[in-house]
This record gives sequence, C-alpha cells and structure tokens, in this order.
Amino acid sequence: MNLDTLPFPELWIVDTEFRPPRYPVEGDPVQPVAWCGLELLSGREMRLWLADGEIPPAPPHGPEALIVAYAAAAEAGCYASCGWPKPRYVLDLMPETDLETNGPDRPMAGLLASLRKRGLSSMTSAKKHDMRETILRGPPYSEEEREQILHYCLEDVRATAQLLGAVHERIDLDQALLRGDYTWTCGLITARGVPIDQPTHDAIRRHWNTIRARLIEDVNPHFGNCYESGSFREARFAAWLEEQGIGWPRLPSGHLDLKEKTFRSMTEAWPQLRPLSYLRMALAQTRAFKLPVGMDGRARAELLPMATKTGRCAPKAGYIFIQPAWLRSLIKPAPGMAVAYVDYSSEEIAIAGALAEDAALLDAYASGDPYLAFGRMAGIIPPNGTKATHPAERARCKSCLLGTNYGMQARSLAIRIGSTEAAAEQLLAQHRRAFPKFWEWRKRAVLRMQLHGHLQTAFGWVQHAHAGLSDRSAANFLVQATGAEILKAAVLMLEEEGVRVLATVHDAVLVEAPDHDIEDVAERTGAIMAEASGIVLGGITLRTDATIVRDGDRYRDERGIDTWDLVMAIVHEAELADLARPPGSPPATTSAQEEGENYA
Repeated sequence: MNLDTLPFPELWIVDTEFRPPRYPVEGDPVQPVAWCGLELLSGREMRLWLADGEIPPAPPHGPEALIVAYAAAAEAGCYASCGWPKPRYVLDLMPETDLETNGPDRPMAGLLASLRKRGLSSMTSAKKHDMRETILRGPPYSEEEREQILHYCLEDVRATAQLLGAVHERIDLDQALLRGDYTWTCGLITARGVPIDQPTHDAIRRHWNTIRARLIEDVNPHFGNCYESGSFREARFAAWLEEQGIGWPRLPSGHLDLKEKTFRSMTEAWPQLRPLSYLRMALAQTRAFKLPVGMDGRARAELLPMATKTGRCAPKAGYIFIQPAWLRSLIKPAPGMAVAYVDYSSEEIAIAGALAEDAALLDAYASGDPYLAFGRMAGIIPPNGTKATHPAERARCKSCLLGTNYGMQARSLAIRIGSTEAAAEQLLAQHRRAFPKFWEWRKRAVLRMQLHGHLQTAFGWVQHAHAGLSDRSAANFLVQATGAEILKAAVLMLEEEGVRVLATVHDAVLVEAPDHDIEDVAERTGAIMAEASGIVLGGITLRTDATIVRDGDRYRDERGIDTWDLVMAIVHEAELADLARPPGSPPATTSAQEEGENYA
C-alpha cells in the first residue's frame, strides 16, 4: 500500500475516548467523551469534546474518506453511541501489525507495544494508565482535565500516524479493508447487545451462593464427592476415574489435566462426565455472577475480533456465549422481537475436504452426516445404520474425523474414544484409506510451512512458524483460519443486507428481527452464510441450521436444559423463603459479591 496513491479524497486517522456510563458497572452502550482526528493529506488536526452531550450529527470526515484506527472496534462503539454512520472504508492497524509476527507473538498487542516493537516513540504506560483512570472516573471533568483528555486522545492519533508511516508498504489494501470493515462491524455488534431476561438474571444473582452450593450437592455424589467445602479435590476425582476405568490425560507433572478444553474433549467420549464438566464451567466462569447487562436489559461484552492466532474472535469473559450452556437460557427476545441462532453444520469437515480437494471427504459431508458416512466407509456402521441405532460407533467416528484435523495421534484418540491404542490406530488407518487426498494435503501444509516459514489463507491471514506450530497442527491452522475467514465474510454480507447481527460464535451468528419476520430472516441468513462459504471455498457451500426463539420464549441449549431447570427450582424455593421471612429480617443467603466465597 502506497500512501501517495491511495484512491480516497480524505485519509483520517482517528481515536475516540469513552467510558461505561455507570462505571465500574459494564454492559451499557458507551458514553462518548472525546474524538480526535488527523487528516493526513492536508495535515489538518481536529478535536471534539463529546462528554457534555453536545454531539454533532456527523463526524468531521466525509463518507468517502479512509478511516485509519488502532483497534477500530472500540471506535465503532463510540460512533454508534454518537449516532454516527458506519464509515465505508476502514483500515485497522491492529490486525495488520499483528500479522507481521502472528505465531511467535499473540495478536492484540496494544498501541504502545506495537510502537515500541518498531522503535517508535510513544507516551509512557504510566501516563496512559493515569489518563484512562481520569476518563473512566467520569464527569464532571474540570477544564484542566478536559484539556488533558483531548491532548491525550490527539497523542494517540499522532502515534497511530507514526505507526501507519512505518508499516503501510507491507499492507495489502484490499485485504486490509475487509479486515477493517469486519473489526468495525464487530464493534457495532457489541453495541447492539444480546437481549437478556433481566428479572431472572437478577434473581440468579441474588441467590448465586445458594445455587452454587446446591449444584455441587446435586452433582458431587455421582463423581466420588470430588468437591469438599466448595473446593475441587483432584485425588478424589482421580480415584473415581480409576473406578470407572476412564483414562485421563495428564500434565508433565503427573497431575490430571483439568483444563476446560480437556473436559470438553473427554465429555465427547464419556457423556456421563457432562454434569461435572458443566459444573466446573459454572463455578469457574461465574464465580461472582457478573454478566455485563445494561440498563436496557441487553448484555454487552467485547468480541475482540481477530484476537487469536487463527483470526477468530476472543470475546471477553462476560460474553454470554462463552458462559456455561445453561446460562444461555437467559437469552430472551425483547417484546415483539425474536432471535435466530444460525450455525454452520460440520464446518471443519467440509473446509478440510475443500482445502484438500478430497472428493471422498466432500461426499461424506454432502451425505448430511459425515460421521455416519465415514463409519459406513470403514465398515464400522452397516449401510442402514443411523445415529439412533449406532450412537457409540458414530461418536468414535466423529472423534476420529475431527481429531485428524488437529493432528491427533493414536494415544490421544484412544483416550477420547475410550478404547485401546491399537484400536485407535486401526481407526486412523481406516481414515487414511478412506480419505487419502486429505492426508496428502496435510503433508503439503507441513512442507509449505517448512519452506516458506509461514502458512497463509486465501484472504491473507498469516501464521509464522514458531515452536507452538507443530507439524501436526499446521493443517488445522489452515482449517480454523479458513473457518474464521468464512464467518468474517458472512458477517460483512449480513451487515450489507441489513440483517441485524447480535453475536458471533465460532461458526454461528445470532440475529434479531420482529417476531413476524423471523422465519424469513433466518432463512435469508442461512442463504447468505452459504453464499459466503462458497466465496471463500471456491464454490463449495456449507449447510446451515437455524434455531428460532420467538417473542415470549427463551433460548435453550439442550446441553444445559437439566441444569437450567434445576437452577430455576432453586431460585423458586429461595424466593418463596424470602417472601415467608418476617419483615426486616435478613435474607437467608447473600450474593456471591457480598460473601466473596471461592468455589473454584
């Protein structure tokens, strides 16, 4: 990209300052404080003070201007609160600079870190911290504070201009504009929020300590009483695993690997682990039950677009779709509205087949159930076998199909499917015979990484070789990063078509529409998502499934229905007990925030 030949009448570098209006409470649309910009072609600088509510109807730049920012999703939220239109052209320097070292370094480096990495001058971290604290504290601001905030905002603009000057020649403008458009759109999605059943949310919050204790009481006896006084006892769990004959991955230290992703993968092979897995998620992620719900009854948490090495979002902890499955039942459409959860079906199988040009794998996907198809090809499931008649065999085939994308070896597969290592090796051999072109493609991916020192998607997302990018994970990066590209394309196309997206989830979106329109909107969303996949995959389209939640209903994730029903029963009992208590007497339980107990 050459700054001297850009086809834009204006080139504005912008930065905004804002705060949660009820700080430190989060969940509301942000309150604008300041906007500063530098029009690079003319050298003109502008400062706007927004904290007193005198917000102009439009930003100073024109509709055809190129807007350059660092972490543009933040600016998008501020523009949305100002009522300003979305810029047509956005260049976000955060992902562009991240790509230079993605792999050895994690994405989402701050502006100061990005400047220092390139030997460019910047303000001190201490000054940035102090100014952020001043802004967050909120109005009324003194005249001196107002000037300090505007100067600080303009300093960030000038720093971003420095960074642009240092990196612009290495930027592919067409690809960068797609990424910038996406980060801005993610900021708009965050600003819209997800509708929440606030009365039920508040009741759960009030009785959270009682709920946690009862959840443990309900689950504990089935897993060797591995919780004691609210704390997880690894030795007891290990003894229970031994009794059940379940092999469990261990860390180099010899301790059980108790990470959430390990529990998720083990639950695939051993469904009886699901209640304990969900309990641990509930206790770890909602220790003080702090969902960021705004005054308007909508939950908002930053998506943090392209914050992972594969280019996927890495939402902040309060994001509703990274909560335990049962808590997602708090999602409830606003009156007169409905939502639809539309997700890609068996996405990773189809992407691997497309990238590998493996017709057999694509045929398995096209069958509607690639796991059954593989089982039949391998002779594990008879030709007339179904998901209902052969659930265990299908589960083993699913673990194998998905695991091969990750480079899973026989030992890990054996643990996942609850079988011997020899049986797992035999299953992998059957996979190699069924899909030989897939395995050839995996070898080519490793060779490309070794020869070029990096791997890259068709839309330019790069991961450079590093110790964590093993031969086994090289192909999986391409699958995951391509999946991220598909979702980016889908979100941008949905936004262009006026579909109101409220959330993104790995391979899915949550959209909102008036209740009487939701079926048409869900169908249109699926069609647009299929079209987006075809653009990225060269004509191969992915199937989608849609779950519609109408006015008056709530979202129900089948994995969390039992826990949700139990929690509602606990809340009902606690509310009745509070009503029966004499006036003026303290409640029987206090919230987690008041007690501060630790059930980790």
